[in-house]
This record gives sequence, structure tokens and C-alpha cells, in this order.
Amino acid sequence: MYQDLLALDWNVSLQHTLREANFCADWVAKYGANHVDSFISWLNSPSELIPLLSADVMGVVHVRS
Repeated sequence: MYQDLLALDWNVSLQHTLREANFCADWVAKYGANHVDSFISWLNSPSELIPLLSADVMGVVHVRS
């Protein structure tokens, strides 16, 4: 699916980001990997994600160890 979109005549750039730079995306990726549903849509953020979103808004820096 994504390969078809990338094959179109667009200017596209992809950038790798370490999980420490985006804990929210890392949480969602892990959530998706552990569930069999092919699509999940939330009206409100899952309670486990709220602290990560709050830290992101506050600009908390996570150092990679």
C-alpha cells in the first residue's frame, strides 16, 4: 500500500526518529503490534498514553541509554 503511494510522482522524504524522541508513536506501534485488529480508532486517548502525551507537550527530554 505505502509502496504504491511512494511510487507516485511526489517529492517525499522519510526521516528515522529514535523511540526516545517520540514515546507516543512508540507506544502506539507497540499497542498495534500486540493487537489483532487491522484498524483502531480512538475518540479519546487511551489512559496509558495520556502521561506520554503530557510529557511530550511539556517538552520532556528522554536520554537514550
